[in-house]
Amino acid sequence: MAERRWRVPARIETARLVLRCYEPADAATMDVVIPANKTHLETFMPWATDEPLGTDKRRELVDKFIADYKAGDDFVMGIFDRASGAYLGGTGLHTRQGPDVLEIGYWLAEDAQGHGFMTEGAAALTRVAITYTGAPRVEIRCDPVNVRSRNVPQRLGFQLEDTRVAACGADGHQELAEIWVLTPNSFLDAAASAAPLPHLFDGIGSPLAWPV
Repeated sequence: MAERRWRVPARIETARLVLRCYEPADAATMDVVIPANKTHLETFMPWATDEPLGTDKRRELVDKFIADYKAGDDFVMGIFDRASGAYLGGTGLHTRQGPDVLEIGYWLAEDAQGHGFMTEGAAALTRVAITYTGAPRVEIRCDPVNVRSRNVPQRLGFQLEDTRVAACGADGHQELAEIWVLTPNSFLDAAASAAPLPHLFDGIGSPLAWPV
């Protein structure tokens, strides 16, 4: 069987957010925002314990994000305020759970929480994964005690499939995780399907049409 190749827009715009592939210039902003949120993030994000990463390593990481995105291997995105351009956090559609699964991951800066940004962004990513990209299965995995994180799939109508020790995060570490799932069939009746249709763009900023 041929390996599945995903098509994910380079830029996704919602009412308040821009979700997009990182650019080299983003490294400087990330180098400020992420270390400033180290204490906030490292409770549930093991990668945050390595912060501050340092400018050179940050640039290397951003270069890898960009290369993986272009190759269709993984899709790491930044979350930006659509009006101001402020960097709010990170998200993405990840291929790490197998050939027929796209997993939505996310984090927000502490001062960006409590505004519904992640629910808005995850709704857009769910729509993209199922309707545009054609994923048979979309997952969100989170620590059961991470109430803010688990509220996102719950609000969007994901179904809690299991709670078990499973691979989580980019490094594949094992932890107790809730596994929330939507499929094309369950998406039809889920709250995520009622969210406004986001606008899609390719890598040079040209609009992309939704499948009909």
